[in-house]
Amino acid sequence: MVFTLRIAAWGSKRLNVATRNTPDARVPAVFRALGGALIAFGLVAAVTGLQWQESVSGFLLAPAWSANLELWLPFWPFEPFLPLFIIGLGTLLLTKVSTESCPA
Repeated sequence: MVFTLRIAAWGSKRLNVATRNTPDARVPAVFRALGGALIAFGLVAAVTGLQWQESVSGFLLAPAWSANLELWLPFWPFEPFLPLFIIGLGTLLLTKVSTESCPA
């Protein structure tokens, strides 16, 4: 939960800096919709993690190359952090400003 709030603060700061530097910049509707959908999906994935974590672990650890990563990367497989990654990606899209004039 704390990391989700930190991602939201990062997105707010990113949007504030972008609009301060270029006042006519706005977020395209497609990015707003996709970003919001990804954030919602990430929150649902975080809440339902116990249901999908085992199957995703099995999928990520099945390939032979995954065994090498498991030896060197302490957080491999990455599935406990997938919801945070999805929320971060949604926040990135939600705060992606465009200076082109497009209807809001």
